Amino acid sequence: MSVAADVAPDAEDRSATARQVDAPDGKDKDDGHVTKFETLALIASGLNAASLVPQIIRIWKMGNADQISPLYLIVAVVVSLLWLAFGIANGLRPNIISAVMMLILYGIIVALKVYYSLKPRSVDVPIDALDADVVP
Repeated sequence: MSVAADVAPDAEDRSATARQVDAPDGKDKDDGHVTKFETLALIASGLNAASLVPQIIRIWKMGNADQISPLYLIVAVVVSLLWLAFGIANGLRPNIISAVMMLILYGIIVALKVYYSLKPRSVDVPIDALDADVVP
């Protein structure tokens, strides 16, 4: 037996070892089984996405998205795209699902912001201007 064989196992052995390390419960990640950690990550992803729903409802009801910073939206979309890329690269279903949900919700916020910024606004008339003597 050579020293090289003892030090560097062949590629097949390394991939089997990596699968065991990657799956905390010892099961192969590709077996289609959802682990308790993936379930927890999916719940966290859903709650993370749900946190944007009240903001969307508020924008819709108020008819105004001026308080939403464009820089915030840019950073949030970039972060979601990075998480999506990370999830795809590593085959992490919860990351992929979370990133897609967040991108959809951020897309809705961006669309509402653009819509309400382009929509003509009514002009507030001071109460004094409504008096019969003051009306031009």
